[in-house]
Amino acid sequence: MKTFEFLKVLDKKEFLRFNDFVSSPFFNKRMDLIKLMEILKENYPLFEVTEEEIYKSVYGKTEYNRQVTRNLISRVQALLDKYLTQLGIEKEKTFSDISFAYELARRGKPERVKKVLDKGIVELKNETYSVEYLKKLFEYLETMNSLSVERENYKLKVEDSVLRGECAADYFLLSFLRIANEFAVFKYVSRYEKNKELFNGFMNYFDFEKYLENLKSLNSEYYAITSIFYYGLLSKVNDPVGRNRDKLKTLVFENLDSMKLKDQYTCWTMLFASYIFTETVQNKPVHKELHEINKVFVQRNLVPRDEIGYVMGSNYHNIAMQAIISKDFDWAEEFLNKYKDHIEPGNRENMYCVLMASCLFGKKEYVRCIDFLSKAVSDNVMTKILIRSTYIKCYYELSYFDEAESAIEALRMFIYQNRELTPQIKRSLPDFIKYSRLLLKAKSANGNLPEEIYITAKNSGGFNSKSWVIEKMEELLK
Repeated sequence: MKTFEFLKVLDKKEFLRFNDFVSSPFFNKRMDLIKLMEILKENYPLFEVTEEEIYKSVYGKTEYNRQVTRNLISRVQALLDKYLTQLGIEKEKTFSDISFAYELARRGKPERVKKVLDKGIVELKNETYSVEYLKKLFEYLETMNSLSVERENYKLKVEDSVLRGECAADYFLLSFLRIANEFAVFKYVSRYEKNKELFNGFMNYFDFEKYLENLKSLNSEYYAITSIFYYGLLSKVNDPVGRNRDKLKTLVFENLDSMKLKDQYTCWTMLFASYIFTETVQNKPVHKELHEINKVFVQRNLVPRDEIGYVMGSNYHNIAMQAIISKDFDWAEEFLNKYKDHIEPGNRENMYCVLMASCLFGKKEYVRCIDFLSKAVSDNVMTKILIRSTYIKCYYELSYFDEAESAIEALRMFIYQNRELTPQIKRSLPDFIKYSRLLLKAKSANGNLPEEIYITAKNSGGFNSKSWVIEKMEELLK
């Protein structure tokens, strides 16, 4: 029922806890809300109960008052907001510890404040990402200083100031480089061209090379990850011959085994981006080199995952596609099957089917490819184009001439009617449609393709599936 759509953000375990939350007098003292939650519990998860039924069950009156019921439902929603906040606090231990420490300090318990904060710092050893570790450590240290723990021991205060300063510097520079790397990727993808001094000119005025040398001389545990962020950035924005990318690769594989888990994920992200989102002129194809790097990370089970533990869909896609482009189809198929169940469930089946279809097309298993295409449903325009163009190519390979012609016409109409396509995409498709029709006509007429069509296609600019079109034309001309 749409009235209670807001409750569907909770799984069953969370919903039962929410019921307990509402029943707690600390959070709620209204009996009508407790009664409503009992009704909803009985109707979980569809909540197929009308507002009128709710009113009569909660208040025991026959004359329905819509406004009273709506107010009641609004109060449930307000309590849900508090409940979700509480869940968030429980998961953010640093925030919880610091809040607790402030409450203890207000009540004159400095010894317990120190114990709480010291214990929190010790438990940070379980943090798997250096940026987050430094952020949380800095928050603990700042809180300890603010609450004046060890207020009379000035030697400890000096040591504390040094530690806070080093932590602040390490955290700031790592965060800055992380953001700068994100900007470089977004700039590349969006073709951002505004000529504006970025980040207040910080990159121009700070000597990162000297800072990294100093970290190395101090045997800082943050030397490796800071260097990887730095050379990852340079490999995207200032790497005319690929020297910074080579430096990045060396740093990654020299330090990978000794790094925190999410720092290891960062290594893969930096390496991948240095090949794909770079201004460097690629003098030779890089997909095979990148695929070999991907294989190392997959072998070590270092495919980046999100906070819940799912493999990120974009990374699943990118690793599979580099294998497919490199024509390592058996490895790609094994990877897709092995990691399928590790993808977020909402997009799992569609992503798997589309990628598996691409892999099977490369293996020339066209019937199986069509079967996977038929199972894929996507709202993404680019994925729709991929599915439609792959259907055309499969039907051509199988000599399903009528089906191929229908698929070509369907793609033509899709382009004509779709307003989401960028001009660049629209320019890449008409030639594919034109040459697919000519290929189909020639193949159905026993391979009679005029050579001038082949020459024109080969000399034309890039268009969708050009390499496949040229390959099929050359087969007909033999």
